[in-house]
Formats: sequence, structure tokens, C-alpha cells
Amino acid sequence: MAKNGDPLDTWFKDNKAITCPISLAASIPEGGLKILEQQAADLAMLRGTPLTIHDVNVQLAILLPKSFPDFTFDDLPPEKGFVFVSRELTHEETSVIHGTLKPFLVGLPLRVEVVVAPNRFVSAEAAVPEIPSSNGLNLLPARWLNPTTPIPIRQAVEEDDDFWASRHVEILSGPSADPKDWLGNGIPIDGSRCLIDASVLPPRNIRTSLALFRYVTLVAPLRDHHDIALKGLAISESDLIELAHRGRIQVLFPQPINRYSTGFLERLFELDSRPYILSRRLAAATVADARRRMPLLYPPVGVAERRILLELLQMVQDNAPAPWREGLITGLGESWTSAEYALHSKGAMATSLNGFGRILGEMVRRETGKDLLLELLFSSMPVEWAGALGATIMPVGLENEGPQKMAEFCASAYSGAVTGTQLASIGTVEAVLEEVLALEGDAPVRELDTAFSPRDISQLNDLVYGIVRGNLTGQDLRKAVRDLNDKVRYYNSSTKRVAWLNLMAPTGALATYALTGNPGGATFVGLGSWLLGLMVKDLDASRHPCGGLIDWVRSVNARTTPDVVLVSRLKKAIKEG
Repeated sequence: MAKNGDPLDTWFKDNKAITCPISLAASIPEGGLKILEQQAADLAMLRGTPLTIHDVNVQLAILLPKSFPDFTFDDLPPEKGFVFVSRELTHEETSVIHGTLKPFLVGLPLRVEVVVAPNRFVSAEAAVPEIPSSNGLNLLPARWLNPTTPIPIRQAVEEDDDFWASRHVEILSGPSADPKDWLGNGIPIDGSRCLIDASVLPPRNIRTSLALFRYVTLVAPLRDHHDIALKGLAISESDLIELAHRGRIQVLFPQPINRYSTGFLERLFELDSRPYILSRRLAAATVADARRRMPLLYPPVGVAERRILLELLQMVQDNAPAPWREGLITGLGESWTSAEYALHSKGAMATSLNGFGRILGEMVRRETGKDLLLELLFSSMPVEWAGALGATIMPVGLENEGPQKMAEFCASAYSGAVTGTQLASIGTVEAVLEEVLALEGDAPVRELDTAFSPRDISQLNDLVYGIVRGNLTGQDLRKAVRDLNDKVRYYNSSTKRVAWLNLMAPTGALATYALTGNPGGATFVGLGSWLLGLMVKDLDASRHPCGGLIDWVRSVNARTTPDVVLVSRLKKAIKEG
């Protein structure tokens, strides 16, 4: 019996795909053969997964070596398949094409022949128009890129294809891995990081992120939004490329490469540091991170084991509210039916379509009756990517708008911790940072990057978020910032006097001792303070390994706090930069 009360066979007949040649039977038909259920590796390789002819051609384009000639696969009734190639194949190439096709033909009585037909193979020019518009998120294999595609772009996509071709079985069916294992050498793994999703919505000024985080990861804007994103970030494309070259900015490209600005791609991909991640690597890292946070999301088990897991979840009655349990079961079941196929086809974009956002949407619908699936799918994408990179999300759009609240909700649920303070207070963070540093919205970003060392960024992050997390009212918040700025001004005005006293201290001490025999009677400053000041006089706290200690020493000499010294030093660095 189905959940709606219909007999199971009737429900299945009414709800299955129209062309699905399957019906339910009360007993095993005479002469029937048992079909083995897919194991984890089968799912990862798409063995036994229903595929279209186009799907098979895409998989072949990724899996076959680059030296393989142009080709297309097609089937013609009855029970025949053809691989049309542009030239004669060697014996080795013939073995390669048959071996690569084998997983996709499981259970199909097709006899495959190789035919030389120069006019039948899929050319690069014809590849894109053949992709249905409803599948606009499907990744384009490097083999099918337009012949005019610049070499750096082609090479980057080839590398991403090769990575997936060689590692997808391990990624999807192997043991759990660290997300960092899949990121590549161009993405640093140490230090604080934030993520800005500039793909569609206008982002906020990037200077806040540069001042508070060592690394800024940018989800690349789509071609039609490229100029809008740069305007929102208040940065030129040249400056963005320069900061990527310096290692401060890394860029994610989760969508098909032909949806981004070709000029921007070429300039970025020419950099030796490789400060970017394409869709397939990003998908691999996201899957690895999701398994750590929610192991059931991409379980490396077969169909039979997944069915058992859903049955066990169904039996959980006492410890989980019914809407949550039912939403989890429905979301997982729908995700599991197409997760591997979607990851093969759409890369990182599939991690939301078949990931946490779908499950959360089902839970919300059952709990509240509201259908927020699309909003949650959109909002959960950067949350999952940020999780894989260990990044803090910097919201886009206006303060307290729907997208920001959705991102906060998804981040809290996905991470298992309340992350709302950083997300919800981004406008306050910007205001505090601007007031503390007098940081202008159009300050040159290259000079800003030069002025701030990694240690400065870490200390400033602690200072600014420490003020914000105090949950102060508007008046108290302004007072806290004003008090800090008053201390900075006092410190700045006293540094010259302190430096003069430090120079005079040994002379005064020695003269007094010589005349009176009393070593301490007339010293201008204590000998200990003078020694400390002398030790750090010419040291750059921004670059020195003990920069925090240097700020502390200077604060002791000036009778203030290290935070005041830090802000004073950063203001000076910005002004001189």
C-alpha cells in the first residue's frame, strides 16, 4: 500500500516515468532473472544507471584520452550501437573504446561496431547546441570547447576533467577523505578565510574581507554579472588579478566554464600560482566535507544498504520529530536516486541540488507548510562550498534581506553551530571597521594588501568581531568605537614624547647616580621600560615573527593596550601606503 492509500502497483504505474518499461508483479515471473543491485563502485561509475545517448557521449569525452580521435556514439535498432570516428583506430584504441563503453551498456543487448565516418563525429562547434537548454548547468568537457578557446582555459578544463576521470570512483565510493586532499596546490590551507558569492547577487565592498581575513575566496560572477560584481566589490579586474597573483584571493568556478567572462578566465588561468578551483575539484572537496558533517548525505554504500538505512530511519519514532524524520527520509531518498549522476554531469552545482539544501527544504515544508526549496537550494550552495574550504561566509545584498537570512539559517544548520553573529552583523562589522581604521570604500586595494600582514589581519579580526559580538546597542557600540579612537589619538600624540623620554632616560639616570649616589631619584622613565622600548624601537610588528609581543611592549611603554597600538599602526600603514 502506498502512503496515499493506493495499491502499490497502481501508485507505481501512475508515478513512474512514461517510458520506463517496468511494472510491479505480485510474484517472480517464470524464467525471471534477478538483477544484481548496484554496489557503491557501480553507482560511482554510473554502471547500470539509465543514460541518454548524449550522457554516454559526455562520459566518453571525459574518460577517453586526449589523443583519441573525434568520435560520437549512437545506437540504431535493432540492438546495434556504433562509434563513429574521424579516422581508423589502432588495436589499442579499439580496446580502449570498448572498455570505456562497457559500464554504460550493462544489461543492454547492444553489439557495438566502430565505423570511420568523418562527418558523423561530434565536433566542438556542434557540441554546445546539442545540449538541451534545460541542462544549462551541465559541464562542458574540454574536448568539446570551441576551437577558439584560449589555451590557458582549455588546459584548466582538461586538468579538471582528468582529475575527475582518474579519481571519481575513489571520491564517490571510497573511504572518507579530508576536503583539502582534493583542492589542488593553488589553494593555501592555512590561515583565516572568507567566501563571497558574487555569482549573481551584487557583493559588498571587498575591503572589509581583505582587512579581516587572510584569504578571500570569490565565487566567480557569471558573464552577464561580471561588471556588476566588480562594481559591488569596488575593485578593478586588474587589481583582482593582482591580488590573486599575490595569493590573497582565490576564485571558484562551479558552473560550466563557458558561462564566465573569457577575458577574465584567460588572465586568471595564466597565473602560475593557479589561484582557482574548477567545478569537479570543488565538487570532490564538498562531498568530502559533507560526509564529515552529515555522513548519510553521500554514503559510500550500495543500493541495498541505502534502502536499509532508510528503513532504519523510518523506525526512529521517539527521538526525532515526525516532520524532521520524514523530511530527512524523503530528501535522502530523492538525493540518492541521482546524486552520482548529477555530480558527473553538473560538478559542484550538484552538491546543492542533491545535497543539504534539498533535505532542509523537505524538513521546512513538513514543519511549516512553506515551500522554500528553491531559496534553500540557492542559499545552501555557498554554505557547502565554504564548509569544504573552512571559510566564513560574507553575505551579499543588503543588510537583513532574505538571501542573508537564508544563508544564516543554512550555515547554522549545516555546521551544527550558531554562526548567526558573523553573518547577521556584516553591516555592523563594516561600520566598525570603517570607523576604527578610517578605511575608505575606495582605498587602493593593492596598498591595503601591502599594509596588512597576516598577523595584523588575525588581530584585527579578533578586535572588530570582539566589539561586534558584545551585542551592544547602537549608542553603546558608537561609544565603544569612540573610546578606542580616543585612545589611539592619545597614543599617537604621546609617541614622540615617549620616544624623547626613552632617549633621555639613560643620561638622566647616570647623571643622578654620579652626583647623589642614588640610582633612582631623578630618572625620567624606568630603566626596564627604557630597555623594552629600545629593544623594539626599529622593529616592524607587521612582519616580525613576534609582532604581537612588539605591540604589547609598545603598549606598556605608552600605558595603553596592544589593540590601540595595532589600530594606530594599521592606520599609519594605510596612510603611507
